[in-house]
Amino acid sequence: MSQAAFESPVFDPLRLTAVSLDVQAVQRLGVAGIRARQGSRLRALVQAARARSRLYRELLPAVPPESGGHIELAALPVVSKAQLMQRFDDWVADPAIRQSELQAFMADPQRVGAPFLGRYVVWESSGSSGEQGLFVQDARAMAV
Repeated sequence: MSQAAFESPVFDPLRLTAVSLDVQAVQRLGVAGIRARQGSRLRALVQAARARSRLYRELLPAVPPESGGHIELAALPVVSKAQLMQRFDDWVADPAIRQSELQAFMADPQRVGAPFLGRYVVWESSGSSGEQGLFVQDARAMAV
């Protein structure tokens, strides 16, 4: 990866530090605190996915108010890599990302290590499961 990639907004050392401190802090909360943090993170993830992804808006149920915001992980639908790739443009959470443009970007050897759209790390899985996948991660995901 090029030096420019590490100086991009995708690799944010302050965000990485904040995530690291949060991980250390939550360990001190004990089992109940860790479960509460997991629940709040899962709720935030489901809400963001529903708000930003057409595919997940269709697949994920709204969190009912009477649940107190509780979501059972096991109750969420399983989505295969094949399903994600078939509906890539509906799956991604940023409407600026289009599969055709991402593939063209990744096919250019001059762009190896450069952030896509100036803010995303992109990678492709090998396809060992029978389906190759394209994945896009922002600074927050990279910090985690």
